[in-house]
Amino acid sequence: MLVRILKSNQAYNLILFPLAGIVLWSVNLISPEMFQFAQGEDQAILFKPILNLLIKLPLFQVILGMVLLIILGFIVQKLNSQYAFYRVRTLLPSNLIILLISGIVFMHVLHPVYFAAIFFILAIDKTFGAFEKKEINSNAFDTGIFIGLGSLFYTNMIFLFPVFILGMKIINREFTWRNLVLILLGFLLPWIFTFSYYFLIDKFYDLIKILELNLFVTNKRLPGNLPLQIYAGFWILLLILSGFVILRNFDKIKISTRKYYSVFSFLVISIVLLFFISPFVSVEILVLLAIPSSYIIGNLLLSVKSSFFGNLILFILLGLIIYMQFAGL
Repeated sequence: MLVRILKSNQAYNLILFPLAGIVLWSVNLISPEMFQFAQGEDQAILFKPILNLLIKLPLFQVILGMVLLIILGFIVQKLNSQYAFYRVRTLLPSNLIILLISGIVFMHVLHPVYFAAIFFILAIDKTFGAFEKKEINSNAFDTGIFIGLGSLFYTNMIFLFPVFILGMKIINREFTWRNLVLILLGFLLPWIFTFSYYFLIDKFYDLIKILELNLFVTNKRLPGNLPLQIYAGFWILLLILSGFVILRNFDKIKISTRKYYSVFSFLVISIVLLFFISPFVSVEILVLLAIPSSYIIGNLLLSVKSSFFGNLILFILLGLIIYMQFAGL
C-alpha cells in the first residue's frame, strides 16, 4: 500500500512530498535553533553573505533550508521525467529524496550543502544531456560551471569533480580533450573570479584561510551518534541491494539508462568513500548522496515483484526516519 501511494503518478503526489517535508521538519519550524557549524563551515564563499543576512533569524534559516529541499525534490522529479529512468511514470524519487534527507534530523537547518545540492543535480542534468549528442562542448562547460559554483557553497564538492569528468566520458564516447579542457575551464572559472576578487580587495590570505578550514580541518559528527549510524547503515544496505537488482537486470534495460545508472553508481561510491574515509567531510554530504540514492533505491522498490517486501522496506525506512525525529530530541 505504501509503495503504491509513493510511486503513484497522480497529481496529489506533487503535494504529498512537500507536505512530508513540512511535517518532518515541523519540530525545527516550531522551535528553530542556530546550527552549530564546524570551524570554517559557515565561512564558505557564497554561503557566508546569505548567512549574515539571516544570522538573527533562525526560523527563516530553517524555512529557507526546507524550501531548498522541496525545490530539490521538484528538480529530482524533472530529471526523472526527462530521462525516463524507469519503464513506468512515477513520482517515487521525489518522495524518496525528501524522506532520506529528512531522516538526518540535525540537517533540518540552513546549511551550505543545500545550495550545493541544487548545482550538483544541475550538473548531473547537463552530464546526462550529453547522451547521443555530436556536439557536447556546452554540456561539458556547463557541467564544470555548476560544480564550480556548488563548491563555492560547499567546498568539499571539489572532490567529486573528477567523477563528472568520468561521467561525461561514460555518457558520450565522443568526449575528447577539447571537452576536457572546457569542463576544467568551466569548473575553474568561478574560482578564478573568486581569487581575483579577494586579491583586489586585499583579502587573498583570508580566502586561503577559509579554504584551509573547509578542506583540511577534521569535521566528523558520525562517531558516537548511534541512531545516525543505524540510519546510515540501513541506507547503505538499501543501496547495496539496489545495486544487485540493477546488475541482475542490466542487459534488459536500454543503453541510455545503463549509462545513467553507471554514473549514479560512481557518484554513490565516491560520496560513500568520502564519507567514511575523509576526515574533512561529515554527515552533511549525505544530502548529496540522497540525489543518486533516490533514483537507485526507487528502482529497487519498483523492481520488487512482491508488494510485501516493497512495503516492508519502506515501512522500515519510514520507521527509522520517525525514530530519528525522536532521537534528535
